[in-house]
Amino acid sequence: YQRGDPAHARQLCDQVLLTQPRHFDALFLKGVIEAQTGRLLDAVACFERAVAIEAKHAAVRFQLGAALQMLERHEAALEHWDRAVALNPGDARAHDTRGNALADIKRYDEAIASYRKAIALAPDYADAYNDLGVALTKAKRHDEAMACYDRALMLDPGFAEAHSARGALLIVAKQLNEAALSIERALAIDPANAPAHFNLGLAAQAQGDRVRALQALSRAFEVA
Repeated sequence: YQRGDPAHARQLCDQVLLTQPRHFDALFLKGVIEAQTGRLLDAVACFERAVAIEAKHAAVRFQLGAALQMLERHEAALEHWDRAVALNPGDARAHDTRGNALADIKRYDEAIASYRKAIALAPDYADAYNDLGVALTKAKRHDEAMACYDRALMLDPGFAEAHSARGALLIVAKQLNEAALSIERALAIDPANAPAHFNLGLAAQAQGDRVRALQALSRAFEVA
């Protein structure tokens, strides 16, 4: 697997599991491979078998939650991320990911608390600041959200998603020129960023530039 041959690694896992169906490491590795190759239902099946063997293994709970989240089974994902955080409370990434699951089901106050915990554990965690900014934006706490986007960009100036999200918030604040500049920075970093093209279209529309708005919105659908 570490040599970049997931098919061979999957075959080796299957060979082990034929004779040792409760081999935790083989189930865990096969689950990771299935998830990374888009076979999410198979990944969930592997991780669930692994959890049945070692219920207190934080990493397998985390991976099972991630696979369930990609299947949009948000409540089930959250259950496993709650367990992962309880088992390893010092894992900033687990708190951040748990926050994403909470935000997806619109439990923004709980998501905000989870992101803040991630940041308390890892003060230089740019992703967590951006995720916190998104949740604060949805909770209509715009000043706090802007501070989070700015902090994320201070930590990682090449963070395209944070530039785009900051631009979208500036549109709401009717600071349209600055919004367009922020979104253009996102697109300079990641030209295939569909949300950034969409946000640029909204900014252009608000500025009364219908041609540019249509171009940007069309591009958003092309790269989505």
